[in-house]
Amino acid sequence: MEPNNSFTITILNDRIVIWRSEPGQLHGLQDRCDHRLAPLSLGRCEGERLRCMYHGLLFEPDGRVVEIPV
Repeated sequence: MEPNNSFTITILNDRIVIWRSEPGQLHGLQDRCDHRLAPLSLGRCEGERLRCMYHGLLFEPDGRVVEIPV
């Protein structure tokens, strides 16, 4: 399991989650899961992707959800 490499910054009153993928590239999204608005900064980095730990949604760096656990 990979360590959590994400953190939150605030830009113009918007919280942004920043994470570094395995190859070292930086990514950023709004720090909220679309489902229940849980902070994505509490999530887990999985390769290039970021998993929300509230319900397990897996986000691509462009913000698309690519996995929804059942």
